[in-house]
Amino acid sequence: LRVLFFAVIGVFVVAVLIAVLRTLRGPVFFPLRALAAGYTDLFRGMPLIIVLYLVGYGIPGLQGADGTRIPAAVLGTIALILTYSAYVSEVFRAGIEAVHPSQRLAARSLGLNHGQSLRLIILPQAVRKVTPALMNDFIAMQKDVGLISVLGAVDAVRAAQIETAKFFNFTPYVLAGLLFVLLALPMIRLTDWYSARLRARPGYPTATLTPDARSREADRPRPARVGRHAGRRRDRAWRSGIGRVARGPPVAASAPRLRAGKRPCP
Repeated sequence: LRVLFFAVIGVFVVAVLIAVLRTLRGPVFFPLRALAAGYTDLFRGMPLIIVLYLVGYGIPGLQGADGTRIPAAVLGTIALILTYSAYVSEVFRAGIEAVHPSQRLAARSLGLNHGQSLRLIILPQAVRKVTPALMNDFIAMQKDVGLISVLGAVDAVRAAQIETAKFFNFTPYVLAGLLFVLLALPMIRLTDWYSARLRARPGYPTATLTPDARSREADRPRPARVGRHAGRRRDRAWRSGIGRVARGPPVAASAPRLRAGKRPCP
């Protein structure tokens, strides 16, 4: 759990930074965009187990025999951050690009600079849009934490391996699997609940709505749509008399005018 806690914080910080770099506009920021794109392409294409071996055994090998030994849990956390920040940064970038450009323009018109508009206006909306995808990545990282056992860190998987080698019984592996399932179930249920809540909101695309929510969306009153040539057709109908007949004469003009002391004819 300690590895998962620090890995989540590190992934969030690095992924937001990479996503912001990839969304910078202008030719002057091209080196930063290229560097961020190269980072995501590299670590999304490399398996996590390879990153664990490179970080877990490569960094201690560069230190030599006289260097201070880094704990395996720390090296495993670094490998998880390097790998998952590449995936999560693409999720954040999709959320940032999903925010309508008018939000950015409105923030700049209020006097906010780029950093303030990104922090106060763009990022809160982007995070809300991609929260289900972020929760799924968190669940996947929660399961991949067990892979740091290849570096010698004692976690649930490593402890099960030790007990299996001692007693030649594979029941510890079953218990380790059940432990990961119990840890993942609350987040899975939370993700499903939040996704259903988003689908039930008014204005959400009806293609992904449940039948009940789709019927409520269909019954919701909508403003009348005005066609492209509606005004031109209305003018032609009025000139031809159709509009005057449909509307009828004014009530005051339909009443006959009476002189003093005279009664209307029956």
